[in-house]
Amino acid sequence: MPFKSKRQMRKFFAMEERGELPEGTAERWAHETPSIKKLPEKKGPSSKRKKAGQLTTEASCGKCSKRKPSSRRKKAENLSVEQRKELIKDAIYNILTFLWIR
Repeated sequence: MPFKSKRQMRKFFAMEERGELPEGTAERWAHETPSIKKLPEKKGPSSKRKKAGQLTTEASCGKCSKRKPSSRRKKAENLSVEQRKELIKDAIYNILTFLWIR
């Protein structure tokens, strides 16, 4: 599979060096990339992504109100208040960690 940006290429080589990817993966991708010189520094946002102002809420989305609760939601409903607080703390930590890495 070819690289989509130079940033992705650097990340793959670094991950391979740290042992997070099998050896030879980044090199194989580099050989499959038509022109490394023409790659953008970083890939822009996808046109399929919705901007923050375009997100739909359950109240405005007809499909959302008709959906059955997911299995995660069912599991969350059976948790105590303390367990829910702990899950929320973990989720916030994961989100902040993800944003910090970017």
